[in-house]
Amino acid sequence: MTEEEHKICSLAEKCLKEGFQLYDARHRVFAKQHDNSISVGYRTSNKNINQETTQFDIQISGNICYNLFTEIAKEFRGKGFGKKLYRVVENIARGSGCDRVRMTASGWTPSGESREKYMLRLGYHKIETGEVEKLLD
Repeated sequence: MTEEEHKICSLAEKCLKEGFQLYDARHRVFAKQHDNSISVGYRTSNKNINQETTQFDIQISGNICYNLFTEIAKEFRGKGFGKKLYRVVENIARGSGCDRVRMTASGWTPSGESREKYMLRLGYHKIETGEVEKLLD
């Protein structure tokens, strides 16, 4: 693991510990450094992406954090954990020097609300690319 990968994993673990009560130190946090970006992931189990795992995948490139995928395990949906996990991603982005988080808001929430509408309620706004973006303070 490179120094940069270790640093971002430590930041992610800290943000999860402080802001996501489902976090457990046995959960998997990982990072992969690329030429101009770093990918960070979180899984509550060693399984690959599936509906039984609470997880996220983000990519930090310059001052932008791209939220590529966020999932709450079925048993925890509709209980506010999604909002908390999005805040964790935002805190990781801030700690990494990003000033915004972007994502494609597709799909639906457990209540049947569109993901885009949900994200707009969380302070994101639509941008010209069709994505949603939240400017971080």
